[in-house]
Amino acid sequence: MIALTPVLGYTEMLLENKKEKIHHRAKLQSIYKGVKGAKNLVGQLLAFGRKQTLDFRLLDVDKILLGFKPLLRRTIRENIHLNIVPSTGIKSVLADQNQLEQIIMNLSVNAVDAMPDGGVLTIETTITRLDDTYTLKRPNVLPGDYVLMSFTDTGHGMDKETCHRVFEPFYSTKGTQGTGLGLATVYGIVKQHSGNIWVYSEIGKGSAFKVYFPLVRGKENNTIVKEPDVNSLKGHETVIVAEDNKDVRDLVADILGQSGYTVFTAENGNEALEIWASANESVDLLVTDVIMPEMNGAELFASLYSLDRNIRVLYMSGYPDDAIARHGVLDYDVQYIQKPFSSKNFLLKVRQALDKQRN
Repeated sequence: MIALTPVLGYTEMLLENKKEKIHHRAKLQSIYKGVKGAKNLVGQLLAFGRKQTLDFRLLDVDKILLGFKPLLRRTIRENIHLNIVPSTGIKSVLADQNQLEQIIMNLSVNAVDAMPDGGVLTIETTITRLDDTYTLKRPNVLPGDYVLMSFTDTGHGMDKETCHRVFEPFYSTKGTQGTGLGLATVYGIVKQHSGNIWVYSEIGKGSAFKVYFPLVRGKENNTIVKEPDVNSLKGHETVIVAEDNKDVRDLVADILGQSGYTVFTAENGNEALEIWASANESVDLLVTDVIMPEMNGAELFASLYSLDRNIRVLYMSGYPDDAIARHGVLDYDVQYIQKPFSSKNFLLKVRQALDKQRN
């Protein structure tokens, strides 16, 4: 994961350079595609193991689904009729929007693959209550109100053995044509959202995947995430970057420097404290790796915060959230980015961390 960070970051920076020669751009795009594929594979494995860090927000499932429909329509084949049927009422869940969209995409693509000659994919949403009678038959399912999102296809269907194993990692219903991670990823994401997923299928009669998310009473928050403008992510503030991996440290410094920030770099926490003490200007932000030798990122920030209450922090790490949680940095209001990251996402997190002090 850490090794992917500089490759992904520098490739993206070079692709954004309009002066780059055309034949170089083609090669860079091939590199970028390969690295993104590796990043996505790592993300899928983390999702199945429920290890990736999520950005939970209160979301309306119907708005997410309808907003995602144009991309979904462009993705699936023309001989597939897409039928989206939302029911009345707000269906709010506490979820990560990117991961919710990943569920929609994976289950839709799986349904399309089951209909090689065309067919109908129906996605329905509703609110349902799971009572004690139902949950007694389902291990680890709690009674209560849920948002149900069902994906029904008119494909070739699956036998009982396949249904039983369909969520296993590396078990593919497509033979050598699949990785066996698509449905395993969905399963991991659903479980990390405290939800449940079941599949119903018969040979020749299609399949239905039913996803249950705990219902949260309330209105959605920040449902639509707009792509930020690159110029809006530039800044003039002073930043200390503390990172023990030189390649990552240099990449972060380059991204910040090219966007107008004044940057100081440190290999460890003690060096960062020395830089702060000798700086002729106030430091606005600490960008630090979570896990470093001798002094971790949380300890470093605590030391700097005791000296300057105006300093803000952005944590970064390639470790899963259960590992970094032990280092005390996964509180609700903490700014955090997981490696590997793109330069645009990194700059967005930097601005969010800096602008927070003005609210």
